[in-house]
Amino acid sequence: MPIELCRELRLKHPHTKYVVFLDNLFLNVSVAHALLKFDIGCMGTTRKNAEGLPSDLLEAKAANRVLQWNQRVALVIGRTLCFLWQDNNAVLGIITAFSLHREEDQVIVNRRRPKPTSTNASIVLPIFGEDSRKELAIPHAIDAYNHWMNGVDRFNQLRKDFSCHRPNEERYWRPMLWWLFDVCAINSFLIWRQFRSAKEADSCRQHGIFQDSLIDALLAIDPKLPIYDSPSNHVPTLIEKRLSYAYGVKYPGECLMGSDKPRHVLGEVKNEARPKRRTRTTRMACTGCKLHLCIDRDCFRKWHVLLHRNN
Repeated sequence: MPIELCRELRLKHPHTKYVVFLDNLFLNVSVAHALLKFDIGCMGTTRKNAEGLPSDLLEAKAANRVLQWNQRVALVIGRTLCFLWQDNNAVLGIITAFSLHREEDQVIVNRRRPKPTSTNASIVLPIFGEDSRKELAIPHAIDAYNHWMNGVDRFNQLRKDFSCHRPNEERYWRPMLWWLFDVCAINSFLIWRQFRSAKEADSCRQHGIFQDSLIDALLAIDPKLPIYDSPSNHVPTLIEKRLSYAYGVKYPGECLMGSDKPRHVLGEVKNEARPKRRTRTTRMACTGCKLHLCIDRDCFRKWHVLLHRNN
């Protein structure tokens, strides 16, 4: 949820610091009370067999047509508000961060007329008349739920193409670790996007640009890497010219890309003689040292450690 909306909801409901929106799979009265202990308000739909729902609401839900469109019945259970709201279908829900009885709890939204084959078409269609869409008042809680209930789906969409998760992992803690890293990366991207221009924020390339910047930053700024100068001056970057790895040439026994174990072979083996070899070259270089350094073999870090010790 955006920070601005959280602030607005906290002003209206000062007993909660945050608001979460839950689908009907997870929400019941006990869960709502547990969230309140952490000053977290909730809003969401629930199922008929959810724990703590009053029998009066369940009976009205079973009847299904006892209410007119946009009418609602609400009962206070502990510190929660359990309600039944009539839309295209009778909706059961639980609230701890909104109210339903005040006039300011209504919001005007543009609703689309349901199909004649919908569950309660006889109740809803007279409201629309001949209009395919119409401006109607609905509870603010329902409108907020419709906007933010699919947060998990949006997160999965953002995570799909930029995930650290690896399949066929038998150790249980690693998927949890990758998932937490994905959560931090997605949250960082959403915050980063808030400070972009409107044109940039709407671009489909912004997520890829952010991920590339994040990777570069993680490679360049290592808390265990002692840099003799400012870390911003020593950043791995691609340049046009190709040369051999500086660290591999100086310490060939410590770098697989060095001159003693080159990867490229020239010519063919004749008379069991070793063929002529050459070292591998790279376009990756350090902006501070102006030298070509190996990134994937940890030579970038080793080079700067030695540089720090010598200075």
